[in-house]
Parts: sequence; C-alpha cells; structure tokens
Amino acid sequence: MCQHKMSETVGSDFGCKRKALDVENGETSDAIVIECAICKLTAAKYRCPRCERATCGLNCCRQHKKKFECDGKRDRTKFINLKSFGDSDLTSDYFFLEEIGRSSRNARMNPAFELNSTRNSKRRKAKLGLFKRSRPSDSMVNPHVGPNWLEKFPVATQLLVKQAQERDVSLIILAAGMTKHKQNTSYFNTRSATLYWRIEWNFALSKIGPMTIVDERVEESKTLIDLLRPRFTKTLDNAKLSAQLRPYISSNWETDVVVLLCKEFTPGTPQYHRLALYRTLAENLSQKMIVEFPVCIVTLLSEIDRYQIVHDLVEEI
Repeated sequence: MCQHKMSETVGSDFGCKRKALDVENGETSDAIVIECAICKLTAAKYRCPRCERATCGLNCCRQHKKKFECDGKRDRTKFINLKSFGDSDLTSDYFFLEEIGRSSRNARMNPAFELNSTRNSKRRKAKLGLFKRSRPSDSMVNPHVGPNWLEKFPVATQLLVKQAQERDVSLIILAAGMTKHKQNTSYFNTRSATLYWRIEWNFALSKIGPMTIVDERVEESKTLIDLLRPRFTKTLDNAKLSAQLRPYISSNWETDVVVLLCKEFTPGTPQYHRLALYRTLAENLSQKMIVEFPVCIVTLLSEIDRYQIVHDLVEEI
C-alpha cells in the first residue's frame, strides 16, 4: 500500500491510497481508493453534492459540514464546463427552471401577495381620485355592464375615463384584446392636467382614394382648424401629402372643409356629428359618446348631403 496525493487544491481533503485488490482472481493490482477527507483512515463511500468532498460515513459527513460550513445541498447554479455538461446536468437545469416557475405561480396565488398588490393599487387609486363608481349613464348605454366594470382596467385607463367624464365625454373602453383598444394612445397628463386624444382622420376625397392619417396624441385645447392647417398648407416638407389632398387645398378650405365625428352604436346607416372648426377638441367632444378615441371624416361642404348628420338637442343660433 502506498500513499498517493491528488492536486494541491483537493489533495488535502481527498487523500487516496493504492491497494492491491482483485477479489475474483485473488491477484493483486493497483487501484486508487479515495480516503475519507475527515478521518483519513477509511476508504470514502459518499461524496458531498455541494463541495464534492468524500467521506466514509455519517459521523465524518456531519463533521465535514461543520468544518467547512457546508450545507450538503448541490449548487444548482454552479458553472459547468461545456465539455463536462451531460444529460444529467440538462435534466437538473430543466427541473430547476420548472421549480422556479412553480414557486412564482404559488407566490401570485398567495393571499398575502394579493393583499399587498391590492393595497398598493388602492393607494394609487385614492391618490388619483378613482374610487368613484361609474355614472348611471354608463349602465344606460349598456345595461349588461356592471357598475364597477372599469376597475378591471389599469389605473391609467381608469384615470382617462374619469377625466373624460368630467369633460362630459362618455368614453367607452373595449376589452383588452380588441384592436381599437390596443391602438388607443389617448392619455391624461397628471402634471399638466391635460387630456391628450388619439384622433383618426379619414380623408374621403383624396387623390388616391380614402386615406387615413392618425394623430397619436392631440392636446384637448387645440382647435380643429389648427390641427388641419399643417396638412392643407403647401410647404416643401409636405409636398407629397399636399398633392394627395389637392381636392381640399384647391378650395377655400377654411370655409368649405367639414369635419364629421362618427357616431357610435348606430345600427343601419352610419350617423355623424358635425364639428366646429374654430372650437377646441374638448368643446367639440363634449356631450358625445366616444369608443376608445375619436374617428373623424374630413369632407367638403358640397359633399355633406352624402352623410346623415345628427343634430344636438341644443344648438346655438
């Protein structure tokens, strides 16, 4: 029997002996037997999954945990060289990721987690004044919608609807998966206390046929004439657009152009509200029902007979 040392880093802990060993033939041959890293007297039987030190039994295993402050649990995030990476490591990583996903799902289902998220949401809603119930007029529009239908939407959406209601605009929000809801970029700026609308302009008389232009965020204090003027004014920057909108530009557009707001939920023939060019967007949308964002038709006074206009109950003379 002769002593044999391993590398410097592990030799002190994983000593080994050479024994003459051949059970079947009774002959002797050199075989490496790993010593116990603690007692160094007995051949090791177990290897720690964490630090990979070999021990001979339970007592030495416990001593190695105290001596090296080892918990005996395998480090599942330890770096493994690609050459040494095997099927067992792949399986271990797979189950490790599954365990993380399971823990994450369980945490979300925990009542304490739900309570904390609810508290944070309530604090923010209280700060923004969103605890008011939906107005009775909302249930009149759709009696199948409950009074608290808005609470399932994000706080920003709730704030948008609340501010629209304060401006006498009945804003209808569609389900999260609907295309128009995804397209809506309208929002309320809390710092400036200003509502910004997404507006879809449909130019029915363009040279290339019906054309749609979208303004992502329009300040509510802007007048319609201010919003249309950059498109109907010939400049070097909008030469292509001016050519497409020539039927509007060739006329005295400030008096001939008509902007119509599509009226929502009208079965049969589409109906429209005629908007005032020199009024602000907020004034034009007041006492109107909007689904997500305003959709406007831009046409000429000579073409207005093609559209069914809905007049407000009270009109200024």
